[in-house]
Amino acid sequence: MRFRKTALTAVAFLLLLTCSAPTLAVDAQGKPEWSGNQQAADNVPDSDVLETQTTLEQSLKKEYKKGDYTLADPLVAEDPYGWSPLTALVLFETDRQSKVTVEVEGKDEHTGVKHTFDEFTKKHQVPVYGLYAGTDNKVTITITDKKGNKESNELTITTDPLPESIQEVEVKTANPEKMKDGLTFTSNMFAFDVNGDVRWYINSADYQEAPIEEQSSMTRLENGNFLVQTDQLQAPVYYKTGLLEMDLMGKVYKIYNVNGQHHDAVELPNGNILTLAEKEHAKTVEDYAIEIHRNSGKIVNEYELGEIVQMEGGISNEQYIHETIEGFRELMPDASEEEIKQQAIAFNKKDYLHVNSIFYVEEDNSIIFSSRHQDAVVKFDKATGEVIWVLSDPDRGEWPEELQDKLLTPVGEDFQWQYGQHAVSQLDNGNILLYDNGNGRTEDVNDNYSRAVEYKIDKENRTVEQVWSYGEERGSEDFTPFISDADHLGGNSYLMTFGGHITNDDGEVIGNLFSQTLPENYVEGTVVEVVDDEVVLEADLGYTYRTERNVLYVEEDEYDLGKKKAKRLGELHETPQAEINFSPEDAAALSPSALAWEEFQDEGNLLAIKGSVETESDTNDVYLVLDPLKHGVSLTYHAGTNGNIHAPVPGMAANPYQVSKTGLPNGTYSIDILVRDASGKDYYTETGYYWTVK
Repeated sequence: MRFRKTALTAVAFLLLLTCSAPTLAVDAQGKPEWSGNQQAADNVPDSDVLETQTTLEQSLKKEYKKGDYTLADPLVAEDPYGWSPLTALVLFETDRQSKVTVEVEGKDEHTGVKHTFDEFTKKHQVPVYGLYAGTDNKVTITITDKKGNKESNELTITTDPLPESIQEVEVKTANPEKMKDGLTFTSNMFAFDVNGDVRWYINSADYQEAPIEEQSSMTRLENGNFLVQTDQLQAPVYYKTGLLEMDLMGKVYKIYNVNGQHHDAVELPNGNILTLAEKEHAKTVEDYAIEIHRNSGKIVNEYELGEIVQMEGGISNEQYIHETIEGFRELMPDASEEEIKQQAIAFNKKDYLHVNSIFYVEEDNSIIFSSRHQDAVVKFDKATGEVIWVLSDPDRGEWPEELQDKLLTPVGEDFQWQYGQHAVSQLDNGNILLYDNGNGRTEDVNDNYSRAVEYKIDKENRTVEQVWSYGEERGSEDFTPFISDADHLGGNSYLMTFGGHITNDDGEVIGNLFSQTLPENYVEGTVVEVVDDEVVLEADLGYTYRTERNVLYVEEDEYDLGKKKAKRLGELHETPQAEINFSPEDAAALSPSALAWEEFQDEGNLLAIKGSVETESDTNDVYLVLDPLKHGVSLTYHAGTNGNIHAPVPGMAANPYQVSKTGLPNGTYSIDILVRDASGKDYYTETGYYWTVK
């Protein structure tokens, strides 16, 4: 399955790693026009998912209370929260306390979905998962009372076809008898069955149309919900505004505002969340992790990973400097060799660790993380920060003298180091599993390969032994110089995502990750499940960072509509203001008709706007001005250049300009636009929009 990558250029990569403070960016929904409403009331369109879902939930509860719904004539709410089109909620009441069995008919004996809830009750809210898209689905609801009496009703639930943004899945091999139960969930927020049919997805094009931005897996929490990245892009290329806790129905329970959340997040035994993030005002990226309190969203622990490995102020190892230089030569053909070299050095100083996964080990209260740009996996004590061991080829980097005795020594036959790795975890037997991308393993990319590998570590003797691997036998056909995943499914079952395989129009394997951005190249992904090294699932799809195997139903009780109130927790960084002096009274009048809005949204935690303004000058700076209606000073933000109101990312579609609510005084603001041309002349207008912060 070929997926052409044209959205990102080297300039965007450089912007990612050389900009000072990330510019907020999010894809707000809708395209409001200038309202012309001059009343001092909040009239910014609201696209806050929490408020939207609360309204939908209240409407559904109201409808349910009005009717007399029975098993024979239930209330069927398809996609009740507007985010999960292949789900439904069936509501009805029974005269006797009964438990419910729900069954969705599959296309064969392996694809039907059936679940029985243990709860006996008279009021029933039955979640239906695993519907087919574009289908009249046969769903059977069966009630069983305490005496064993049964009664059933067969429903037909019709769903819309899949949106074009969902990748096509081509299953090449499937042996359901040996596969682990469940659907294969992708980081692009859809899940498919053994036939490749999509049986669940989140209805947000942000998740599917820009897969490079999706760097986080769907982590199933102890309560059965999922922890996923938000669909708000905060800064290029994949830094998000935080994490969502949601269920398969698409209901969001909590939004954790996390600045620059990326790559990975895990649940701790105490319920808190350990996640990778970006530190405010930091000069480097991807070397920071935080622990978030589950109920308050506050940061309770911070981990400066560069300090822990004593590499702050360092640079990526030679392999990644070389890769960057080679990639920039291709992507910046007009640049001089010296300019390319300097850009590559700056890139690798800023992203010197590139931490792409994190894992907690309860047994000894330790944290393990993967540093791609040092080809290293590091384990350290969570309480003290002391490094316990380092898994890394000593020929690939220069480790501090103080950590030399922490480097593991290989033992046993057929040992191979890992390079550019992802998805590190510690298994129940204490072994370390990871995805070994293999960057620079061989000089010729056609001789290279990627693999999942399991290591046994003796921390007392500081040794490491390779005990299992899979992927070398697949050769360069599935070599992936970036992203990808490996999971242990229990026993001798493993699920692997060879997610970033790059080829060109001629089918040649491309070994440099920067080449994914060239228009003649494609990014493909292959999901493979093996049992005792036998392939029991192989499916091709497009660019996919990670996949996980999850069953649909884990609930013992039925759904409980509206029981838990959704919350937004934590804060984003304050949006930096522009240092500019101006007087609206002295500025030339700018007609509101000169403004053309594409997006104008209150996202709940921020304001997102995108549009353009016509002026006499082609060269100018555009400023967003928040003018408080009652008292206080105006707040001014640099929102674009040359008539554009957006957060520009060269080579990518422009994202809306964002202003975080953090730090803003409560009140209602008039949203105004200031344009200053190259000569210093100012133009000013009110947009007619009013925004309330509270």
